[in-house]
Amino acid sequence: MNPTVAAASVIAAALAVGLAAIGPGVGQGTLLEKLLTCALIEARSCERFRLLSLNCSDEDLRGWYHKFMVAEAEHYRMFLDLANQYFGKDKTRFRWQEYLTAEAEIMKNLETRGDRMH
Repeated sequence: MNPTVAAASVIAAALAVGLAAIGPGVGQGTLLEKLLTCALIEARSCERFRLLSLNCSDEDLRGWYHKFMVAEAEHYRMFLDLANQYFGKDKTRFRWQEYLTAEAEIMKNLETRGDRMH
């Protein structure tokens, strides 16, 4: 397996397990949890593609990474917009902050390595 893919898989698995551990919020069903999990994944993918687009020496590849960054940003917003639409802005915002807090704790416990980025 490609080392970059393997590293990304380790991070994704750690996030998935950690986020699942925070469980559903009070009065909110699994759809909200799925939308916020997808939003978080897309937001972090957007960040990774941004870093790649800014630091890649190959001009064509840099443009390709930039296009993916834009697409991931649109997906991130779409998932949050759907959560806001179906669950309200206050509930969504509150739960989103819980997700971000949980993610920060998960990331603190991941081993820092040079072959992956978060």
